[in-house]
Amino acid sequence: MRIEEIGKMFENWEATKHLGLHLGYLEKGKCEVALEIKKGVMTPHEDYVLLGGIILTAASMAGVMALMTLLKKDEDGLITDAPESKWFQPAIPEEKFVLIRTAVLRPPAKNAAEKTKRDALIMARAVSPNEELKAEFLFRYAVVQKDRRHKRLEELRRRVRAALPQ
Repeated sequence: MRIEEIGKMFENWEATKHLGLHLGYLEKGKCEVALEIKKGVMTPHEDYVLLGGIILTAASMAGVMALMTLLKKDEDGLITDAPESKWFQPAIPEEKFVLIRTAVLRPPAKNAAEKTKRDALIMARAVSPNEELKAEFLFRYAVVQKDRRHKRLEELRRRVRAALPQ
């Protein structure tokens, strides 16, 4: 089943391990992760709190997993925009973790040629263990064919290599 494959991909993703993300659930169009509040992701202030950018990053990672449950195996979801980002209160070490729940609000639409004509919209909410709202995000993801993405990345690599001093 595709959901199991995506779940394994998430758990083997090096970035999830580094950030302290743990998959709670993954189902069609939805994903929940727990983000550990640990020393390496805190602000440098005297009264340190979880970095807001870490919550945003974790939410985008969970969001793409929710989207991938709706995509074909030869497609990828690529974030293109975060039109809304709102923080309501800091996440503090005493809370131990933040739950991030994502849902695909609007799946990508395709034209008759099976080309994506409308991007997907994904909502994410970050809450404390006792359900206090920490942050909300809205993400826009484009859906691209993996082979097309690979060709674009190869072209970017060629341009970068050509621009760097030898």
